[in-house]
Amino acid sequence: MNCPHCNKTLVLPSGYRESKILIIRDEPYKTEYSDYKRPRFKPHSTPKSILQDEMFRLGVDFSQVRVANLWQHVPNKKEECFQEMKKSLFAETRGKKAILLAGADVVKFFTGYNVSEISGLQVESNKLSAPIVFASVDPTTAMSRGMGEIRFSIENFVKKLIEEDVL
Repeated sequence: MNCPHCNKTLVLPSGYRESKILIIRDEPYKTEYSDYKRPRFKPHSTPKSILQDEMFRLGVDFSQVRVANLWQHVPNKKEECFQEMKKSLFAETRGKKAILLAGADVVKFFTGYNVSEISGLQVESNKLSAPIVFASVDPTTAMSRGMGEIRFSIENFVKKLIEEDVL
């Protein structure tokens, strides 16, 4: 499926539609595009698998999580693309009990803060109605700098899910 405004390939939200948990990333990873020729790398080294592995390690079945992106395709400067994707994204957030914002752009968009200031913390967002919202660096950033930041963020997020009986 392509964007009606720019014809770029869309990567739509995935995972369990009725999930109470939503992860919102900045944009799709290039390996998620159907027309992308995958390089030869170990499957456990992909950014999405880092989220899956870390959540599994903490007892969260990733098949029960919904994943969406602020941008459903490679970002561009077309306002109509962004508005369409925003509308779709806000529809995904309805009814969720917990949201993990994973990435600098998505954290800034929803909270107004830089991810470096609030990564791993529960945050407020006047754009989201979920009672639990946490900020995190994107797994691709964590891969290049080390895993500590993403582990810290996900551990705090999962602890709160358990405390609030979301899991």
